[in-house]
Amino acid sequence: MIALTATASLITKKVILKSLCMDTEKTFILTKVPNKLNICYCVTTKPDEKKDMLMPVVLDIKQNGRSAKKTLIFCRTYQECIDIFVDLVTELDSEDALFVPSLSTSDDREHVCQLYTACTAEDTKDYILKSFTSHTGAVRVVVATIAFGLGLDAPDIRQIFHWGPSSNIEAYVQEPGRSGRDGLQSTAVLFLRPSDQQATDEATEQPMQVYCRNSSICRRQLLMSEFTAEAIEQPFPLHNCCDVCQQRCRCEACECTAALSSLPEVMETNTVTIDNEQVRLLDPQKCQQLHAELYA
Repeated sequence: MIALTATASLITKKVILKSLCMDTEKTFILTKVPNKLNICYCVTTKPDEKKDMLMPVVLDIKQNGRSAKKTLIFCRTYQECIDIFVDLVTELDSEDALFVPSLSTSDDREHVCQLYTACTAEDTKDYILKSFTSHTGAVRVVVATIAFGLGLDAPDIRQIFHWGPSSNIEAYVQEPGRSGRDGLQSTAVLFLRPSDQQATDEATEQPMQVYCRNSSICRRQLLMSEFTAEAIEQPFPLHNCCDVCQQRCRCEACECTAALSSLPEVMETNTVTIDNEQVRLLDPQKCQQLHAELYA
């Protein structure tokens, strides 16, 4: 018997084995931790106005048109998708920003931003997928529910925004994992509002809640601890890892003069306890070795 699945946490693997009556001692398990070193994970506070989140995207489109960064914005509800898409179109403000000349016909123009939900017409869905996955496609920004992305193979998505958290860690890791498939640096930003915490707690599983509240532990470590009990690799310089590690980075690009040996205490231990659960951190010897190699 062969059992195949995509992203699966340690708990999910146990459930699969049990459900299929597979003997753990006789079953060969081949896994790969979904640790993409070229994705930088960040969590930040939702701005009061959705349009404030969109301003960097809007400026990029206005300045670069078809060459603007490909951005995927995930929303938890259909209404949030509509609201953000309307704000995006409103901020783009003019036909010169909303459209770019078509590469196929000289007298046609194409939208640079699109809305993708379960209600989107099938022919429109096909167009969005075709354009967004093409290196020269006109579509640079897609505002979507989780209906978008299954089977998506766009190599050059540079930014994934989440307007609110995913329901669990497995879902969250998959969605940013759609960026940076060409190996280039990409960013995953989760927007939260403290006043939404109760609703967040009701709609998300406990490990995702821990990730949202965390402000001191490497976000990559928290995510990957759901998939492996082993220490995991971090990207270097540290500012490419996550917003927490950006505060610890000692590279020249960060204009930081502190010695490498002064890394915060949390980086010098193997585990840390959050909500009575232990989370494994990067092996400290490997951390120091990688720092030494990088700055030799």
